[in-house]
Amino acid sequence: MILHLAFVFAIINRYPCLLSNFTIIKGRFILMHLSTMKKVVGTVNSEWKSNLAEKLLEPWGFDHGSVYYIRASANFIFTFKKQGIRYYLRFNESSERTEQEIKSELKILIYLRNQGVSSVNPVKSNNRNYVEFFETEYGRFYAVVFEAMPGRTPDLEELTSHDFWRWGRALGKLHKHMAQLPKEYVYDRKGPEEAYTFIRQSLGIEDTLGLCELEKIKQDLAELVITEQNFGCIHFDFELDNLAFTDADIWMMDFDDCMNFWFAGDIVFALRDFNPLDTSSPFFTQFLEGYQSEFNLEPDFLHHIKTYQRFHDLFTYARIIRSLDITDDQENPEWLINLQNKLLIKADQYRASFKKYESCTVDSNRSCY
Repeated sequence: MILHLAFVFAIINRYPCLLSNFTIIKGRFILMHLSTMKKVVGTVNSEWKSNLAEKLLEPWGFDHGSVYYIRASANFIFTFKKQGIRYYLRFNESSERTEQEIKSELKILIYLRNQGVSSVNPVKSNNRNYVEFFETEYGRFYAVVFEAMPGRTPDLEELTSHDFWRWGRALGKLHKHMAQLPKEYVYDRKGPEEAYTFIRQSLGIEDTLGLCELEKIKQDLAELVITEQNFGCIHFDFELDNLAFTDADIWMMDFDDCMNFWFAGDIVFALRDFNPLDTSSPFFTQFLEGYQSEFNLEPDFLHHIKTYQRFHDLFTYARIIRSLDITDDQENPEWLINLQNKLLIKADQYRASFKKYESCTVDSNRSCY
């Protein structure tokens, strides 16, 4: 594939919002098993095309020769054209996300668009479905298609003070509408308890540091007040990678991780590249001013930043551990071996950041006491 990088970058130069997504994977957003990635990426040929992706696109239709692989992270992403118009295919193995989870995400997206929020638009198939299911030799997959968004994704270093203000305002506007979501939309999304269960099930019983960190975070979050004003459905991944800036607005995508949590946590998650987060930074101040121009921030937000950061770090750590399901005795391509090694290093870095609690003991149910 490396021999054809010039071809792929030609696509990216024409569609700048692809730039931040052109990676085999983004380590910190790992969700899928590496074994699943191996199977699907293995269908991508030297021209970045895949017969599997074309099969999954049949219910929507596509221009011949227009389907190209972009990346694999929490999902597989391909770009394609239909009647000359740019779209994106997103699909995942059925064990990674359920049909109900995907449909609830799309319901939220449609609701937000109806409220005037600049969010990515899902596209119905020729069967009048937003989500299509496939049984293939590579696995069972759910597929969805989205329209391309206008604008481009800037690098963090490019952002001006006003850009940070706009970024914060976009998140504040999103939270303002998320706080007004119909209750049935909120009930369909997971919350802290489900996240705790996922973390516990992903970590081995020997991972005392991780399980004890989970117990301490649970205790700290349990002390936080929950109200309709400070807790609701959050994006969870409002980083620049999932945004496209235009002169008039900021467009947003990738709502597949949205969950019920404290709104303030979404600010910390969005700015997690600044870790530790410098609350005295003028950029941070501009972000908060933009945010509060649309939505009120809880008064004691600054006191809980570290707790939110620790929760996200542990959640990401658990995702990485869960993804590492390939073994050394398998025949694995070099890119997958290199990726696994990078993830192991990242997992070690997270583990080293967890505090040691002398009084913490793990039982056979992976519970800490």
